[in-house]
Amino acid sequence: MSYATYRKQAVRTASRSRLLLMLFEEADNRLTSARAKKPSQPGFVQDVHRVRAIYSELISALDVEAAPELATQLLPLYQWCVSELGASAREPDRLAGVQRVTRTLSDAWFAAVRKIQ
Repeated sequence: MSYATYRKQAVRTASRSRLLLMLFEEADNRLTSARAKKPSQPGFVQDVHRVRAIYSELISALDVEAAPELATQLLPLYQWCVSELGASAREPDRLAGVQRVTRTLSDAWFAAVRKIQ
């Protein structure tokens, strides 16, 4: 079984909480990759677009009815990340801030998931 096949199977069978953690892990990995490149280098734009897609998905998954306080706290953070990612082609140093927020959110979600399991 190839890694790609394994990864697809892992995503298909993951719980919602595990999927959330996988999204943050992928975002962090892509940010690390993008920060190692200049905006003109191959892969930079793809990495940044992938992270923007992840944050867009996280925004669309916020459930204001189920957790209004949490959703209203997370929405501005997620939107800020999307905005900073958009500016990163001109100012790649902005990726560092996005990665700090991503890691902080990832750690918090990991701790929350661990508590409920």
